[in-house]
Amino acid sequence: KLQALAPNSKYVKSSYQLLARAYLRNAQAAEAAGFYTEYVSFCEQKEEAERVKFELAKIYQRELHWLNRAVSLYQELAQGASAIAESSQFALARCLEQQGEPARASEEYQLLLQRFPTGQFAAEARQRLEYIQQFSPDWRRATKRLFQILKDRLTESSEEQSLYSLALACYRELKDFEEAASVLKAYVEKYPESSHADTAQYLLAQCYIKLQQKCSLNGQAQAAEEFHQKAVGAYQVLTKNYPESSWADDAAIFLIETTLSAATSDSVRWSLLLDSYQQFLETYLDSDRLDFALLRIGDAYRGLSSDDPSLAQRAISIYQRLENQFPQSSYADDARFGIGICQKETGDLKAAESSFRSLLSQYPGSQLAGRARFQLGRLLFLQGKFQEAAGEFRTLLTQNLPTDQPLQLIRLYLAEAYSQIGQADKASVLYREILKQIGEADETPAFSSDNLEKRTVKRALLGLASIYEKEGKYAEAVRLYNQHLRLFPQDSASDSVLFFKGKLLLSLGKESEAVGVFRELTEKFSSSPFAPEAAERIGSILFSQRKYKDALSAYGLAVSLDQQRMEAAGGMAICLLRTGQRKQAARALRSFKKRFGRLPAAKQWLARFEYERGLLWLEQKAYKRARGQFRRVLEKFPESEFADDASYYIAVCLLQEGKKNEAIQGLIHFCENFPSSAYIDQVNMRLGGLYYLERQFAKAADAYQKVLADTTGALCPDAMFNLILAYERLGQLGLAMETAEKLVDRFPDYESIPRVKVKIGVFLMELEKYEKAIKQFNHCLQWSTREQEAEIRFYIAECYFNLGEYQKALYWYLRVVYLNPEQQMWAVTAQYKAAQACERLNRFDQAKSLYGRIVARYGVSSEWGRAARKRLRKLENRREE
Repeated sequence: KLQALAPNSKYVKSSYQLLARAYLRNAQAAEAAGFYTEYVSFCEQKEEAERVKFELAKIYQRELHWLNRAVSLYQELAQGASAIAESSQFALARCLEQQGEPARASEEYQLLLQRFPTGQFAAEARQRLEYIQQFSPDWRRATKRLFQILKDRLTESSEEQSLYSLALACYRELKDFEEAASVLKAYVEKYPESSHADTAQYLLAQCYIKLQQKCSLNGQAQAAEEFHQKAVGAYQVLTKNYPESSWADDAAIFLIETTLSAATSDSVRWSLLLDSYQQFLETYLDSDRLDFALLRIGDAYRGLSSDDPSLAQRAISIYQRLENQFPQSSYADDARFGIGICQKETGDLKAAESSFRSLLSQYPGSQLAGRARFQLGRLLFLQGKFQEAAGEFRTLLTQNLPTDQPLQLIRLYLAEAYSQIGQADKASVLYREILKQIGEADETPAFSSDNLEKRTVKRALLGLASIYEKEGKYAEAVRLYNQHLRLFPQDSASDSVLFFKGKLLLSLGKESEAVGVFRELTEKFSSSPFAPEAAERIGSILFSQRKYKDALSAYGLAVSLDQQRMEAAGGMAICLLRTGQRKQAARALRSFKKRFGRLPAAKQWLARFEYERGLLWLEQKAYKRARGQFRRVLEKFPESEFADDASYYIAVCLLQEGKKNEAIQGLIHFCENFPSSAYIDQVNMRLGGLYYLERQFAKAADAYQKVLADTTGALCPDAMFNLILAYERLGQLGLAMETAEKLVDRFPDYESIPRVKVKIGVFLMELEKYEKAIKQFNHCLQWSTREQEAEIRFYIAECYFNLGEYQKALYWYLRVVYLNPEQQMWAVTAQYKAAQACERLNRFDQAKSLYGRIVARYGVSSEWGRAARKRLRKLENRREE
């Protein structure tokens, strides 16, 4: 109805899609396909059209079985580079299989592996290739063989020979292993003494193995197990009835390997493996499988060496015997690999490296090349050859070499190698690729039962967190640590993760959160090697927050966990002092000296104890006793980190005592002896202030300039402001104004900036740059407070007065008088100056009126009244004249 009534509606497009889905749900696939075809014509975006075509192709393939149409669409979709190209390539190959074209299907599977070697369908494509190779009949050769069998049977061939030939045709050309098994079983039962009987029995077992493989590839586990048991039975018959057969050794090996698969433990498996193949060597002296037997004996010794390391050398000897006795063996590369593993396990890393390198060079096409390269990469990493290790792991990824290790683990090792050689950007990319599987959600991802997957994710989280930490991305690192703690709460590394998370929170300035994390560590993992330092850090944070009682408790915990924590023991003594527990502090100090006194690092703590005593006297305003204590620090510990603190506070005490000259000398002494101290700027500021009060403005300016030597110092704005005042007092107005302008430019948010801007105007006025001064003052009026307005308006009036523009001057003077009457000093001065402006304008009556108001308001006894009265008399005398 929608399509009929409103063909141009924006909803028509969606209606075709909805109709297609509805018909498909109702099992009306042909109608659904028709609507999907219509829907495609409405798709303006290529990606959308391709998705719809893919759905249409699936309907053709799975519902309607119109395989030619499906193949055509899949071919079109597979050619591009879209998101569904890989899915289309795989679907195309499966469709060709359904059409009975295994050769073309095989080509498409191989093309998929070339284009998407690590894609989501790569593993299944390899399985399908194996299936096609194993179970697709060669019809041309089969037909030829069957005609030959028929021809021979009609001429001179016996029934026995015909039956045997038919079995071979079913096995080799038709690859119909069920039929082949049926014919072979009949042959063996009917002709047990035939010269072909042992071969027929062997092929019967092989048919069962092939059928087991077919069922496994098709996901039929129960049927696969049934065929496996039939193969075991067939081989047992072979070894029992035909012990001298050339196939008996193959049967024996199969039975040995089957028995091994049922072993209950590794030790049992390795012992059984060793005994079985040693007996094999004694039984089958002329076997062409002796090389394999030697390989398995070597494997057995290698496995047993985990309990008895001396057996590793015996394993190496067996592997070497295989290489020397059978240099052309297809197992020579396995032997070389086994040698490398044994050498690695015994700690001979260089020899192991050499073995894996020789395997890669001598057997470049070996199926073990990927595994060998992986082991080589690990060996190089363990030897600190990180650049070479990265090269090996990178080759594994780029060339898609088959290995027994998960792709994510190879990425992990490559990322760790990149981290070691400083290529953090590349390492980060790999770590993030590994972590895609866990996402950002709060719920825990469903890991497989394989612990290796979990270990890989854990190491990726920690590796990426470490990179973020080095790059200063502390918040990102904390986020990763949180993920680790959420995903693996019982992990053995949780204590270290908590510790490093706490440190990063400190770097982010989140002290309260850091305390919480460190406390969690000490409570959950009290036996952790990180617990003492975590408790100590809690103490340090609380101490910095002046929470001395809480800090004392934390330091006490740190000492109880590790009595050799010097900082915690020292912190306890300081906290006892700060909380007024002097006797306990004295005992703690004696204990500290007894335990750590001989250590070089203890001197700093001993100096700090003396210094802390000085601070206590200072807080109690016992300045003389404080000075004495600080002097003891300088005398007993002149090289300690508290020497400059002590020297500074000596001067502070002198100032508090009113001994200004001695304080100045003390501050000068400090500057001479501790030029790199953190207090140096404070000292120079104090010196500048003292010199200023003593009216030694040049020395004050010099002190302030020394503060400004460090352009990033926190005291720079204050130093610049004080320097402006010093220059002003020295009459160096140009320097004062230059400094003021720099202050405004560099520190626009400095609290005294409004005052500085007014100062700039004053300096301009004093330098007789009245026009610029007026402009500056007008600018100041835009943001000035009520208290500042009177001063600024008065200065504008002064500028106009000095310029001889008395009318404008009068205007601004009177604005002060009438707009800012509460600012008495400025208002009365402005009124007096306004009267003078009137005099200049020959408005004597107005001038007399203004003077008279001053006298009337403030009286003749005030300074302003006397001045106004004096001007009034002069004006009256002038009038009489």
